[in-house]
Amino acid sequence: PGSDAAEGHRSSLIEYKAAALQRAGLTEGDLSERLSAREEARKNKDYAESDRLRDELAKLGISLQDGKKEEDGSPAWRPVPRTGEA
Repeated sequence: PGSDAAEGHRSSLIEYKAAALQRAGLTEGDLSERLSAREEARKNKDYAESDRLRDELAKLGISLQDGKKEEDGSPAWRPVPRTGEA
């Protein structure tokens, strides 16, 4: 029973994320490019650029979960209400 609930939650999150990307006007590839650019900026200690990318995504309804990774190893993110227009 526990695994069914977890699978249902995972499925709902995937659907919610897909809807968030659509609202943001992004594809998974677009998001992946922005996440990679942000990771590179952080690696190079370019915190102004890292913050700019994070804030840009937040305006689109994408909240980055620093320090967490998705199952595939990519940076974790969650859909959130948009903070404004990008």
